[in-house]
Amino acid sequence: MKMLVYCNRQKPLLYKGITAYTRSVKYVLDKEQYLFGKIETLNGKIVLECDYEVEEINDYIENFNTRKRINTILKDSQLFNWDKLFEYEKFYRIHIKNLKERIMELSDYCLYPKNIKGIIHFVLEGTPYIVLSVSPEEMCRICNGEQTDLFKKRILKEML
Repeated sequence: MKMLVYCNRQKPLLYKGITAYTRSVKYVLDKEQYLFGKIETLNGKIVLECDYEVEEINDYIENFNTRKRINTILKDSQLFNWDKLFEYEKFYRIHIKNLKERIMELSDYCLYPKNIKGIIHFVLEGTPYIVLSVSPEEMCRICNGEQTDLFKKRILKEML
């Protein structure tokens, strides 16, 4: 099953536009910093379609090798609240791959509230999808290729 990644409506705003220097598409949280020409706001929209793999992690505290592997993934980013990590009995790593831009208004296709929270199951044009809501900061890192893993406390059973 494929996944659609939804940029939630919280601040800061996420923009897509052309960079002034390289003339390439860039996703930024500050439109004044890089972009010119047609600038699109992505908050409250589905932005990406992708494939995913889910890994259940339930031995983080007890298993040194698991801690070492997850810490390597988390090392250079602020993907997870470290204080909360130790409170969870288990959590899930969602590895996203084969990203394809697919910007669309969710309200055009379903009757769900305008702001999705968490993860939902969704059928679009006869194809089942998982819709995952992420923050604008995470979406910016994902779109720019800086992040490929998401960590969630809960997921849908259809994702396993």
